[in-house]
Amino acid sequence: MFNALKYIKSLESVGFPREQAEAQVQLVMDSFQDNVATKSDIANLRSAMADLRSDMAEFKSGIQSEMAELRAEMAEFKLEIKSEMAEFKAEIKSEIAKFRTEIAELKTDLVFRLGGLIVVCTGILGVLIKS
Repeated sequence: MFNALKYIKSLESVGFPREQAEAQVQLVMDSFQDNVATKSDIANLRSAMADLRSDMAEFKSGIQSEMAELRAEMAEFKLEIKSEMAEFKAEIKSEIAKFRTEIAELKTDLVFRLGGLIVVCTGILGVLIKS
């Protein structure tokens, strides 16, 4: 702590007049008051820091909670996508099976038509050869 009286006596001992010594001490004290934190200032700062820590902990807890909710939603969404993909895959397999059946039916129909055409062509060729 600053001892104003001791400082004034020190200035007087080296030849400063009392008024000048007191003015200088006043300037020094004013400077200290403007630039030095008091115990109250420090206590207020500590309180504000404690409040900030509390707010940060609360914010962190909220973020962690939201992240957990997001993870749960993402897991649920992943299951939904897997289910939809399985359904889509089953639909595709079903459609492929239908196309294969249609192709087989068309193939059989084509064979019968080609067979009939061969018979007709053979008959026409036989008639033409006999004539």
